[in-house]
Amino acid sequence: MRYYIVFDIGGTYVKHAVMNEHGDFFEKGRYRSERHDFHQFRDDLLNVVRQAQANYPLSGIAISSAGAWIATSASSAEAAPCLVFTVPTLKTYSAGQRACR
Repeated sequence: MRYYIVFDIGGTYVKHAVMNEHGDFFEKGRYRSERHDFHQFRDDLLNVVRQAQANYPLSGIAISSAGAWIATSASSAEAAPCLVFTVPTLKTYSAGQRACR
């Protein structure tokens, strides 16, 4: 069976669950969204992933979020956050690094 950690990122809460390929839920939770500190936002997300990894052999991560990013210049496009996770290493990249281009 394949397990996935899924996130629904909202303005008030980040909801998360562990699901399988059939859509069955194994765990659910939520925590308050961090809207002002990207590094804290990332760390909160990674903590949930690491907790799920302790109980399930994760095959992937799905992230859903509302909103849009409008780049008004090349420099503002570079400021857009980019999260790339690789399971099981959970390596993250920022927008200025090669993996996000």
